[in-house]
Amino acid sequence: QEQPQQQQQQQSMFGTSLGLNPGTTGPPGYRVTFNTSNICLSGTSAPVFFELVGQNGSSGTVLVRSLQGQFSKGSSDTFVYPRLPYLGPLQQIRVGTTGEGMSATWHLRNVQVSALGTGEAWLFECNDWIDKKCNWQRVLNAMRQG
Repeated sequence: QEQPQQQQQQQSMFGTSLGLNPGTTGPPGYRVTFNTSNICLSGTSAPVFFELVGQNGSSGTVLVRSLQGQFSKGSSDTFVYPRLPYLGPLQQIRVGTTGEGMSATWHLRNVQVSALGTGEAWLFECNDWIDKKCNWQRVLNAMRQG
């Protein structure tokens, strides 16, 4: 029961969640890969978050637990979330940073997401800055990969 409270606090920090449809079925888990652009000063040291939005609801805001040196210029950083509920076909991802620190801006090339249980995959193209001008976040539409 601690997990939902933590998630609720994170949601209030970044916005509201659509919530899950109680009828959602499917194997849980997602692999999320963030591809940082290969341009000058494109990396970020700020905490990164995302929210998956699918046909059956939202994951809520997920704060990425990253290590120093991740999200650097030209990097691909992959994280596995085995307990995220299956959301059906993904439609959007909201991705951003908290805007904290000296290198808070981030030029994100794209995000690749795959469902661990079904093998479905989506690409979310960004090719833009995540910075103060966009309130430290972007909402990206899904392109189905498989």
